[in-house]
This record gives sequence, structure tokens and C-alpha cells, in this order.
Amino acid sequence: MKKILFAVIVCLLVLGAKAQIPGGTLLYNFDMSDANAITAINGEPDSVSFYPESNTSWGQFTDANGVTYGLQRNCSIGLHLYTNYLLSTIKDGMPDNGDGYGRSEVTLYGYEFTIDTNHIYTLEWKGYLPVGDTNYLTSWYSILLAMQIHGGTQVPTVWGLNLGSDGSIYSGDVYDDYSGTDYGKGPGLYTVNDTIGTFSGWYNTPHTIRVTLKEGKGYPGQDAFFHIQIDGHTVYYRNSGQVGSSYWDDYVKFGGLYDWNNAMVDITNYTRGRRFSLVTDSYKVYQVTADLADDASPTYYGPFGLNCKCTIKQK
Repeated sequence: MKKILFAVIVCLLVLGAKAQIPGGTLLYNFDMSDANAITAINGEPDSVSFYPESNTSWGQFTDANGVTYGLQRNCSIGLHLYTNYLLSTIKDGMPDNGDGYGRSEVTLYGYEFTIDTNHIYTLEWKGYLPVGDTNYLTSWYSILLAMQIHGGTQVPTVWGLNLGSDGSIYSGDVYDDYSGTDYGKGPGLYTVNDTIGTFSGWYNTPHTIRVTLKEGKGYPGQDAFFHIQIDGHTVYYRNSGQVGSSYWDDYVKFGGLYDWNNAMVDITNYTRGRRFSLVTDSYKVYQVTADLADDASPTYYGPFGLNCKCTIKQK
């Protein structure tokens, strides 16, 4: 009876939870109307050349606020700015970006912003999968999607949203639990994969993803935590263990399609004609205060209504 009651408490869907609004200081706001952004993203001279992020004309730009963004794409088709949104695209037959796969995403260039363990941040992405997308993934393959936290030194992505072949959209939380090796990622690296949405649920349907976190080792009394919300509802929460990579040089990426295994499209296939896209309506980074950052008792929502599949790790 106690086990049943505990399961009900853990996975109960409670209606009427408040939608948390990030407060504090707005640090970065990707401006779709910025003149330099439009020139660098839309003005690339051809659609078949790869320009690295270091290229000051087509690989990066500095906006009106003095913030420099890096453009990680195989060619001009990879990113395009429209009046109110950024379209990211990967497709068959794109030129090689030096990594051997299709990638389209934006980053704050050259450690413009790294996550400071002394502060709490909210990363907010708004967007959707547009009409015309088909999930071509098969078997165990996946792609990184929409937004991620990447380490400067650690090779595996610290955290990211992923799309799987079964249509699940899941959160991949990679951290050092000091217990050994997980999936060959390295000593102590452990991964928690949790389904927080579906391909069909994102299809032509905008969502707001907020990731609020404080990085740290997670020792007793140390207030590191990781909190994900979709449209104001908590879908993942962890306040035990380490948050962030062990090198403390983590940075952010957004508007991302990262087809690391040529599984969604294939840059060496010039005849098939597959393509896949993502719409980003907004991306912002806030620094927030403790009282704005987190609920003491977050309410959990699963991606499939009452079928709660939330991972809940609390001290």
C-alpha cells in the first residue's frame, strides 16, 4: 500500500500549476530583426559553400548590443532568418562541414557566455517542427534538437533535447556521478534520458521550453539543480548530484539540428532529397535570483497526459 501511495504521489498530474515566468536580468535575446544578423545569415553568396564559424562575414556576426553569435551550418541553406523566426534546415547532399554530417545551429561565439556556478540561469527557447517535416530516423538513431548545453572540454553534450526514431522528444542529462562509465562516454559520466514530448505534439505546434539551472558538484548543502518546463509545466527536475560538466566551461547552443550520425539526412546522398527543419521563434538567456528560480515542491507533468513519465531526483 505504501509503495502504491508513493507511486501515486510521485506521478500524479495536478491541475492548475502556476506557469513560472523567468525574472531577474535578461542577458541575451536573439534579435531576429538585427541588421547584422540578417546580413550574415541570409546574405551568404551561394548555397553550396561551407564557411566555418571563424569566417567573419558568413560564419559569425555581432549584433547591435555587441553580442557575437556563431553560425554552425554546412551551407547557407542551413539557417535563414524570416521576419519573426529563424528556420534551421538539414538536407541530403549538403557540403561537408569538416565533421562529416549535417548540422545547423547558433551559438554565442567564442565563450561569449559560459555558465557560472555562482549564478542561476533560465534558458528559454520557443519554437516548433514545421509542416513538411518527416521523421526519417530508424533503429536507435537520434538527433539533437532545438537547444543544448555543451562543454568546452567534455565531448558528450552536457544536456540537450533529442528526437528519437520512435517520435519521442527526450531530455538527455549527462553528468558525473563518480560511479563508472555509462555508454562509453567516459569515467563517471552518467546519462538520464527522459521523454518529455513527441514529434506529433511539436508538429506545427509552438512550445516554450525553459531550462532553469545552477551548476555545481551537488555536495550536501550545495544548491545545484536542474529544472525543465514545457509551457509552464515541470517535466524534469533534479537537485541531487552534479549539474554541469566537471570542467565548468559549459556554453549554450540553440536553433539546433545536429544529425551526428547522418541518420535523418545524409550529406553524401545527392539524389534522395530528404530534408528536415526546425522553427525558432525566440531564444533568451536570463540570470535569475533564487526566489524566482524554482518551486520547493514542483508539480510534475508527463508528456502523455496522465501517463506521467517524469524523472524525479530530490535530496
